[in-house]
Amino acid sequence: MQEHFHFTTDRTKIQKQYTAIFFFVSVQLSSIQMYLQRRN
Repeated sequence: MQEHFHFTTDRTKIQKQYTAIFFFVSVQLSSIQMYLQRRN
């Protein structure tokens, strides 16, 4: 039971990390798009 709980907490941590990474990447992509549009 305890191990299962540990596994779920690890999974939540990983999911939060993925969400943060995804958010960071999408912000970077939008800024790159704006930069490219400005150059054209």
